[in-house]
Amino acid sequence: MSRENSKKATFKDLIAKKIKKEEDQFKVREIYVESMDATLVFKKPKEETLLEIIDEMGVSNGDLKVSEMVPGFKKLIYLCCPMLQDVELQKEIEVVDPFDTVSKIFDLNDIMEIGEELMDFIDMGDKVEKVKN
Repeated sequence: MSRENSKKATFKDLIAKKIKKEEDQFKVREIYVESMDATLVFKKPKEETLLEIIDEMGVSNGDLKVSEMVPGFKKLIYLCCPMLQDVELQKEIEVVDPFDTVSKIFDLNDIMEIGEELMDFIDMGDKVEKVKN
């Protein structure tokens, strides 16, 4: 539907939008990790977290390099995957900084694939595509 042909929003439309936004906060996605031949569950990040990561990655400038994306993807992966935040896991793989959990488990290919899936999950995949092209 084009902007010219769109309907005027109603009170009910606004309430429905609010309810959908609240429900979206609890969305999860299983992402297949090829190197593990298994899926991991990721939860949708909070808006504040997402904004922080996007700012760190510099996504808004549209001239992002892969080397600038990877640290943001690592942080996003860690913050969206409750399993990676498990203290026992971190002790077992001997990480001091919890954010290093992602690097200890996944290689660069995994990080890029998971990061791209997460960006699609949060409707930011088009930003990643601009970087890749």
